[in-house]
Amino acid sequence: MSLEHIPMVSCTSDDERIIQLMTETEGDEIEQVKRLLGRTKEEQLFSSTYAFATYTYIIYNALRDELGAEKGHPLYMGLWFVLGDWTLKVGMKKTGIKDLKEVEDIPTLARLFQAVMNAMGDATVITECSEDRAVVDMIFCYNPMLGIGPSDRYIDRVRYYKDTDSSYEIGYGKFCSEFPNMCGLGDSVEGKLACIMCLAEGMTCKTVFETKKPR
Repeated sequence: MSLEHIPMVSCTSDDERIIQLMTETEGDEIEQVKRLLGRTKEEQLFSSTYAFATYTYIIYNALRDELGAEKGHPLYMGLWFVLGDWTLKVGMKKTGIKDLKEVEDIPTLARLFQAVMNAMGDATVITECSEDRAVVDMIFCYNPMLGIGPSDRYIDRVRYYKDTDSSYEIGYGKFCSEFPNMCGLGDSVEGKLACIMCLAEGMTCKTVFETKKPR
């Protein structure tokens, strides 16, 4: 494969260029890579996720070592906000949603959430779905599965997630809680991270969206 045939992204690429590349999941290059390496689509997913996670933590360590935790960590988290903005747009394109106002029910909310997380590199499946409740299970996460998260020992990991922002609810959990609000359903739908894989509460991170019960 010649270099000129490989799509490139620079730091000055506009959003649409990046989104186009992120949604081209069946391009010739990917098919050729799968054939050359003898991988299935699932194996390539895990390999790509591993590479993404490795580069992410290289950035985290480099910023922390160069600038210290106080200055480096905010810069690192800023990268996730940018990536989150892109993956939301990718998820909307994947599900055919042009405006978040089109998300009018829990099944649509769950499908969009799944598409966003898959674009982020965390493979998810919808394991339960009705008009009143949906469950999205993250079946692959590089933090516990690859052991390259912010803490290496289990007790340190527990302390990290328990103490983050003085709350049990970790950053991903806050995203799960906020997602209905982002889609304009916050008054009627509750989102919560019901099971955390990193804390060995289950085999997956389990996100639940359900109709709010009257108080």
